[in-house]
Amino acid sequence: MRRLRAMPVHIKLTSRYVTTAVCAILAVATLTGLYILRANAGTGQSGPRANASAGQFGPRANAGTGQSAPRPSLAATGQYVPRANSDTTELCDEQAAQVGRGTYIVENNEFDSSASECMGTDSGADFTVANSAISTATNGPPGAYPSIYQGCHWGSCSSGGLTSTPIQVSALTAGTVTSSWSTTQPGSGAYDVAYDIWFNQTPRTTGQPDCTELMVWLNHNGSVQPFGGEVASHVTVGGHTYNIWEGQQSTWNTISYDMTTGTTSVSDLDIGTLAQDAVSRGYLSSSCYLIDVEAGFELWQGGGGLSTNSFSVDVASGLARH
Repeated sequence: MRRLRAMPVHIKLTSRYVTTAVCAILAVATLTGLYILRANAGTGQSGPRANASAGQFGPRANAGTGQSAPRPSLAATGQYVPRANSDTTELCDEQAAQVGRGTYIVENNEFDSSASECMGTDSGADFTVANSAISTATNGPPGAYPSIYQGCHWGSCSSGGLTSTPIQVSALTAGTVTSSWSTTQPGSGAYDVAYDIWFNQTPRTTGQPDCTELMVWLNHNGSVQPFGGEVASHVTVGGHTYNIWEGQQSTWNTISYDMTTGTTSVSDLDIGTLAQDAVSRGYLSSSCYLIDVEAGFELWQGGGGLSTNSFSVDVASGLARH
């Protein structure tokens, strides 16, 4: 660019000459500004900025990975990971995010492992286990339960649905609460594909539910089995056939309905019908409340590629709020 050489000028202090001088100065400034903008056009920025080579707008940890700085876990802060526009959000450790306009919450829930394991989710009721290096013994507890839920999980609640209407088991009749779930299941690793349905003695709790945990295993891979011991086999409930397992945890009871024929999806699974079967067997009190319906994958080994394609929980209208 050719530079403008300043020329000596003798002027009188009249408005005409002052105006001419000011215009000349503004012209030089405008040309200089255009030069600066053009000089930075290669970076897409309007001036010097840190991390221009990373395509970022300011200092950020982990620039080499394309991820934002590590986020505190949901358990530690009670907050959810903010979503950037409509892009997929990565969740690791015990991080969680609201989806479906807050109707559901997805959580990575890696509670018994320190191995690398993360999930990805968008604004819909879906998620994928992006990677998992979990490798725990299959005769013990799983390392993580990446999942999606409606209701309250240890005090972290979604909006509407079971959160606003916890349902007492005595009122949980057929058709009151149903759920549909579609999954993709890889052929490697050790995992289950399971609902985790929680009941509490009161309509709400901020900690561990204290009544019954009811699990529904759609499928599993590897040498894993439900908690406790098998108490019934080939029992048909709500159109599905199960082997039933039961065991006493430290402060609650777990009953598991393990499908005899594995599947990748269910439509309108009737939670009420399963709950009343558990009541008839003495494993669930009719005075307890349904507070949470979760669906996900308990991971013992691997599990990358497991996906929830869609998930829903439907609560009948007209139920009394507690």
